[in-house]
Amino acid sequence: MTSGLSRFQKPVCPERERLHYSLIPARLKFIRKYKFLFSQTALALLPEDAALLRSNVFLDLAGIYRNNDYEAAQTAYQEAINLGRTTGNLRIVMLGVYYLADLYLSLGQFQQAAQLYQQGLEWRRQIAPASALSCWIHAGLGALLYEWNELAEAIGRLRQALELAQQCGEVKVLMYARMTLAQALQNLIILALAQHHLGQAGQAVETMALAVSTAEPMGLIRTFADDPHPAVAALPGQVAARKGGSGYLSKLAALFGERPASAPPAASAPASPADQPLIEPLNEREIEVLRHISNGLSNQEIAGEMVLAVSTVKWYLRNIYDKLQVNRRTQALAKARELNLLSSN
Repeated sequence: MTSGLSRFQKPVCPERERLHYSLIPARLKFIRKYKFLFSQTALALLPEDAALLRSNVFLDLAGIYRNNDYEAAQTAYQEAINLGRTTGNLRIVMLGVYYLADLYLSLGQFQQAAQLYQQGLEWRRQIAPASALSCWIHAGLGALLYEWNELAEAIGRLRQALELAQQCGEVKVLMYARMTLAQALQNLIILALAQHHLGQAGQAVETMALAVSTAEPMGLIRTFADDPHPAVAALPGQVAARKGGSGYLSKLAALFGERPASAPPAASAPASPADQPLIEPLNEREIEVLRHISNGLSNQEIAGEMVLAVSTVKWYLRNIYDKLQVNRRTQALAKARELNLLSSN
């Protein structure tokens, strides 16, 4: 007897199915062409003072152009950003910066993307200093810093992107940032295992500590538990012994049948990001750069101490100046001391 469901099912025709899928590229091309013509018509009809509407149209046009005309796409993104700044529409500015920087990245122009992200943060401060819409910039910066292997800074930016995106409801940013964080977490675990295998015990524990701090805010457990390597079970316990236990580490330890060691006496440390009275707190690496500056080290010497490129040190300095709202080293040190960022607690 024929079931109720099968009576309504149409027989599958292989040729018709092949034809259907073969027409998809043509349909997508038609949709893009229609959307392009619609956008061009909208620009022609909209008055020049309809800046808000025109900025949205330019964003749509840029997305169409980037399939085959990078120069036109760049121009359209710039138009959208300029109109967003004119109207004070921060979301348009942040979207334009994010996608234009993404275009630069696709062309291998990483420095231009980095500079644009920094400019985007400056525009955010000018338009709406307390806005959470800067989550777009932090997500992009986090992904770029991850590519540059600046893992601690990248993870800090991505966490900030997640926190801000939750505040303003930017679902795409939540998705982008979580995907990048998940990729970074997997690679951190692999790196920690490689260091463990090479006998670099201290570095393995430090890398695993970064992996744990990345996973903890998201409450990830199976990422560690599903890895069969015995070192994955051992390293979190060593992290707890060195860094101090936490509820999350206790869960990991219990899963692996271990108990985290009691926390050693805490060493004196500068103000944590949560304690800093700044809109964008300094992270540990930026505070480390400030410490070296206070000791009179040049950029070259700081690069040697931190095993970084000089250009990366300059990158950190720009971030420090922006966050502290200063222009010179002496001003940065004075502001850091005023905010108790370098003193012991």
